[in-house]
Amino acid sequence: MIVAVSAHLTYQRTEDWKTDKDLFTSASQSCWNSSKIHHQLGQIYQNEENGEKAFYHFSRAKEIDPLFCDVDYNIAVHHIKYTADYGQAVSILKNNLPCVFSNMRSYPLLMQILEVFKGTGNNASAFRDYAEVYEIIGAPNEAVLNYREAGVIFLNSGNYVQAERNFNDSLRVDPDRCE
Repeated sequence: MIVAVSAHLTYQRTEDWKTDKDLFTSASQSCWNSSKIHHQLGQIYQNEENGEKAFYHFSRAKEIDPLFCDVDYNIAVHHIKYTADYGQAVSILKNNLPCVFSNMRSYPLLMQILEVFKGTGNNASAFRDYAEVYEIIGAPNEAVLNYREAGVIFLNSGNYVQAERNFNDSLRVDPDRCE
């Protein structure tokens, strides 16, 4: 009798393992406070184009473990794909660059977004975002050039406070480059 019950329970449990979605859904019921399980469920739902459920699980993963930086990339993708909030996505991706687990995915996506905005003309914010990215990744020459470009655009538009801020950031990054 015990063998029959155990066999039945084993069979039921193998049903949970048929798909990744079933496996992680089952796991989330017993380990409801696992950021990694919620992250996996978020990726599964994102792949299924179910943005609402994906965002719920990514947000839950971040809530459980605020330092789980791998989730940030997926949250940024959600902002791009479902809300078209590029500003929020850029902010998240910039903050994600120091994350060794996802920075190789964050950097190209970030640069692709910024290139679009930079190409729209005199977008000082895009140049500033570029400068901040270059500063984070340790490319001071590019950071200085982009801070300066942002400063010039702000200066030409009469926004002297932002112009001064960008010129000062340029000097902060490389005080010897004051040509």
